[in-house]
Amino acid sequence: MTPLPGALDDTVIRAGTGALSRPLVDARLRRILALDATGMILSGLAYLLFATSLARLLGVGGTLVITVGGLMLTIGTGVALLAFRARPPSAWVLSVIVIGAVWVAASIASLTLDWWDTTTVGTAWIALQAVPVSLLSIFQLAALRARDRLPAHSWGSP
Repeated sequence: MTPLPGALDDTVIRAGTGALSRPLVDARLRRILALDATGMILSGLAYLLFATSLARLLGVGGTLVITVGGLMLTIGTGVALLAFRARPPSAWVLSVIVIGAVWVAASIASLTLDWWDTTTVGTAWIALQAVPVSLLSIFQLAALRARDRLPAHSWGSP
């Protein structure tokens, strides 16, 4: 059957009903990874460049701010490299998700167990920064699960 002029192809129709092709799911996963990497790299740079001021503002030691900044910059760079891959390996993406979950758990533990004598701004910052980390981990997991559920040649493509 010849498609009508201007008709949408099968992939677009399926995408409109909620089904996505492997390349679309991979692209969505890479965009989420890129967003995560951008946030980590920018935050890590800010922590490193403004360590003294941030330490005073947050009520934590400068060494902690520098250490966290260095970790964020390093991990963010790795996540960025992962986002540039055409099909990021599932195990590596899962590692990023686990790192995010550990970050959130450590943030909650630090507040609950009162690890540092933070200022009000510091306490709010620790709590608030856990929100986007949680959301990005959830989005990454959803995209990874969607991609890994797809067959190698989805929808009978030749």
